[in-house]
Amino acid sequence: HLTDVSSGMPLYPKLLTVCHRGHTPSRAVPWALACVAQNQPLPSVGWLRLRPCPMKSLLNLHSHDVLPDSIVSLTPEGYSRLVAQGAEFDRCSVGIHPWDVPGASDATLERWFGILSDALADPRTVAVGEAGIDTLAGGDPVRQEEVLRRQIEMSERSALPLVLHVVKGVDPVVRLRKEMRPRQPWIVHGFRG
Repeated sequence: HLTDVSSGMPLYPKLLTVCHRGHTPSRAVPWALACVAQNQPLPSVGWLRLRPCPMKSLLNLHSHDVLPDSIVSLTPEGYSRLVAQGAEFDRCSVGIHPWDVPGASDATLERWFGILSDALADPRTVAVGEAGIDTLAGGDPVRQEEVLRRQIEMSERSALPLVLHVVKGVDPVVRLRKEMRPRQPWIVHGFRG
């Protein structure tokens, strides 16, 4: 598999138009694949830099079901339930979803943050979230932002990426990113502007 370094997109359609070192467009893909197979560096072709794609298979980065080759997205209560049931799962992300913030009392939020903290010590937890801002979910936008801020801090302390759900909340998310300067990657799951 080959990917474009700048976009991460598969290159097969793009490679069909590449002509390099005398290879015709129809021979570009076999040439590039042969270079990968021989572990040769792939050249820069104009703006397009080629590199072998390290993925051998696909990983579902965000599932709401426990499935093979997936990261199951859990609320703190969902995580507690799976652990109590002794459910087997390989990887999960755990976070307080913005949809759950409006109906939660302060005591409930503190309990969820406690569970989230425990979940981050579990080696199966590979990300924080789904967290974020969803202005269509209702409730106090300041409270959603406070909950997101705490999850960003937890992501940074645990050195795990943050999975974001963003609906009509780009401005506060961008502001928080600039203000907090996180080192961990942010993965935007739900984005509608």
